[in-house]
Amino acid sequence: MKSIPGGQFVQRLFRVSVFLILWMLLGLVVPSVLFFANVTVGGWMLPVSAAAAGFICARWFRGEEGAGWKDIALCIVIVAAAVFLSRLFYNIHWDGNTYHKTAVGLLLDGWNPLTPDCTAAADTVKLTEGLRYNARWIDHYANGGWILSAVTASFFGGIEAGKAVSLLAAVAVTGVLLRYLSIRLRHRGFLALVTVLAVLTPVTVSQMESFYIDGNLYLYLLLSVLAMLMLSDRRCAIKRRYSLLFLFSGIVYCVNIKFTGMVYIGIFCIGFYVCWLVAAFRKGEFFPVFRKATLLFAGMAAFAVFVTGYSSYVCNFLETGSPLYPLAGGEGTVDIMAYSEPNTFSGKSNPEKSLISLFGKTENVTNTSKDAPALKVPFTVSLSEVKACMYTDARVGGLGPWFSGIFLVSAGICVWGLKTAFSREKLLAAEWSVTLALSALMYLFLPGSWWARYSAYLYFFVTTAMFFLAVKMEEAGTQRRRAAGTVLFFAAITANVCCFLLSPAAGAYRSVQIRQDLQKMRAASEEGTLTVWCPTAQMTGIFWNLDEWGIDYVVTEEKTEGEKAYGGKLVWSREPGGKSL
Repeated sequence: MKSIPGGQFVQRLFRVSVFLILWMLLGLVVPSVLFFANVTVGGWMLPVSAAAAGFICARWFRGEEGAGWKDIALCIVIVAAAVFLSRLFYNIHWDGNTYHKTAVGLLLDGWNPLTPDCTAAADTVKLTEGLRYNARWIDHYANGGWILSAVTASFFGGIEAGKAVSLLAAVAVTGVLLRYLSIRLRHRGFLALVTVLAVLTPVTVSQMESFYIDGNLYLYLLLSVLAMLMLSDRRCAIKRRYSLLFLFSGIVYCVNIKFTGMVYIGIFCIGFYVCWLVAAFRKGEFFPVFRKATLLFAGMAAFAVFVTGYSSYVCNFLETGSPLYPLAGGEGTVDIMAYSEPNTFSGKSNPEKSLISLFGKTENVTNTSKDAPALKVPFTVSLSEVKACMYTDARVGGLGPWFSGIFLVSAGICVWGLKTAFSREKLLAAEWSVTLALSALMYLFLPGSWWARYSAYLYFFVTTAMFFLAVKMEEAGTQRRRAAGTVLFFAAITANVCCFLLSPAAGAYRSVQIRQDLQKMRAASEEGTLTVWCPTAQMTGIFWNLDEWGIDYVVTEEKTEGEKAYGGKLVWSREPGGKSL
């Protein structure tokens, strides 16, 4: 077998990735199971999960060349860096500080998701109308991301440490993708570039320092698709047990991070399932493959829904008659897109909305915006579009100023690449084709797909195109015209992603200010209780930041004059002698 480009490092990062994926899987499964015994989230769950994952990996890696203390050292460095960066950044975004961080905080305070009312875990200081409003979503939404973040935050101390799971997922998927692509790409530059640009997308980059979960969902969808490709790739030298672990982790996490995640992973799994059965039928092996594939997917799906997903899907069904409440079924359902989409989308079909967003200017047009989404010529850009990339959830053109052009080129490259692939490996080519076809159909017809963070899977076109182009360049050599086109294509993708670095950059700047505000509030609270008012009443996750800083405060829901903090999301004051206003 040919040597792997960057061999030792690629193998080491792959082993670390296997550990991280197994560790995070157990970090979700262990508390989900213990909730049935009324055991709530505790920091001890993380080292227990790590020890179990380490024991399994030690057996799996036994005898592998290079496995040992260097793997452990690299893993420690990666985890430490992820936690450090997560604690350094304060979540400044709407969803993050409303129900996401609030849910993590309630889990840290002893909330058991199997109970019907999360507010029972909140102390009286935090029990505001804003928290009661957030409780509607917290009690019913899929909660896997919150549970894993809470376990992480509980162990490392500080609620912001819970965001480290996003960075760790990015590293883990990078290691897996790098190892898989190293089988087919020999050039280290192409190998690194395709891998990094497949993981660092506009959605993952813009959300890396927030509690948003759409970037994580994309990463686990990518991991799941990779795992299914590995299971059917004859050239794949990666052991089957790793592919099964990746698929199981992907399904469990996708199902439990968002309701839409269950839809997305279900559609992709069905696509691969059909491909496998058709291929088996042609070989005369239909019934054995049917039995194995059906048991595989059914078993993983059942575990994801009825064990880790019991506190959301099953409890929702028992309480309201709908597993997807409050988004679908039951009394009091809410159409969250109705007040999120531009006013001009009213009356338009899903394909119309999606195409307008795909070929529109990058801007955060909401239902309160006066201007309608504007179409533009692909590969043109304006300064306002670049500035709009500062948002974690830009609604129109949310995958970047250059994405419409990149998508068109990517689609053309995919068609060109698949023609060659079908002549060499029919099953893999069929799986690629199905994945891309399903991504396009989901984007056009699933409600809400016009919003980029709900359709990050569309980036599969770009990832596939980069791979096909890199393979063709290695096979055909560097002809001047082809080389120039390849450089421009990768440069456009890189430039498009770099625009979204504005989001974490803005977060870093604001985090410095927030830290200074919290220091000032702590010093003031030492002289007496502070009165805190949240102009944006639903951003209750900030209360847990105040607790961690040891700030003595009470919350008022009446408009109060005072000093602004947390980017204007808090107003605080104190009368002489510590009396509240």
